[in-house]
Amino acid sequence: MTVVPQSRLDLLTEMEERYEKKDTQYFVKLLNHDDYVIRCRATCILVDIGGEDKVQYIAKVLKDDTNELVRHEAAFSLGQMCYSNGIVPLGRCVTVMELCH
Repeated sequence: MTVVPQSRLDLLTEMEERYEKKDTQYFVKLLNHDDYVIRCRATCILVDIGGEDKVQYIAKVLKDDTNELVRHEAAFSLGQMCYSNGIVPLGRCVTVMELCH
């Protein structure tokens, strides 16, 4: 069994506090955090905060993140957001995946 580092637990607690304040820029910055768990959670929170202006950030995660789980969450979230400007990033993702197989 893996022990969750205290630093991650502390950050997750801080994230919940910032979520209550709908601090978008805080979560945008966390999309570049070293810990993929934090990046994944930040992606989910940005989508939950909502708004079409978040699509650009989630699309960048989908395109650039190094972790498959984080990219999966970004792709799923873009679809769930139902904004038309999320279609192009999802389409690019599918095209790239087709080229790789």
